[in-house]
Amino acid sequence: LSWVLPLGILLAGLLAPAAARPARRGAGSRVGDGAIPAPTHTGFFPTAVDHFDRQSTATFAMKYLVYDVHYRKGGSVFFYAGNEGPVDGFYANTGLPFEWAPEFGATVVFAEHRYYGESLPFGNASFDVPNLRLLQISQVLADYALFVTHYCTHHLNDA
Repeated sequence: LSWVLPLGILLAGLLAPAAARPARRGAGSRVGDGAIPAPTHTGFFPTAVDHFDRQSTATFAMKYLVYDVHYRKGGSVFFYAGNEGPVDGFYANTGLPFEWAPEFGATVVFAEHRYYGESLPFGNASFDVPNLRLLQISQVLADYALFVTHYCTHHLNDA
C-alpha cells in the first residue's frame, strides 16, 4: 500500500542525530496543550476475534483515533500500530507524526492493540486464560491490515 508511509521512516526520524530532528515542542506535551492536537475523530472498527478460524463470525470493536486536518488528496497516511496499552496515551505522547503531517498532507491514524484499552475481544472475560489464546501477533497484524485497508478505501477522499 504505497500511500502508507513506512514505519521505518518514522523510526529513522526518531533515531537521527538530535541536530537533524525537528525541535521538540517541550517535554511532557499533552493533547490539548497546543503541542499535540486533539483527535478529529475517535471510532471503533469491527474486526474478527479470530482471523484464521473460517467458522467463527465473532467480532469486537477495535478503537482508533484520527487527526486529518492536514490531509490532502493523494497524501500520506501515518499509521501508528498500537502497542501494549490504551491508544490514548500513545496518541498524547507521540509528536513526530503531527509535526510531519502538514508537510506530507497526511492524516494521522492510531489503532489500539487488541486486549488493551477499550479493544477487548471478549469484553471483561478477555483475560480469562482460555481467551488469551488469541493474543498473538498474527491476529494483531491481521487487525491492522484490515483496518488500514478499510480506512483508506472508505474514509479518504481520493476517488
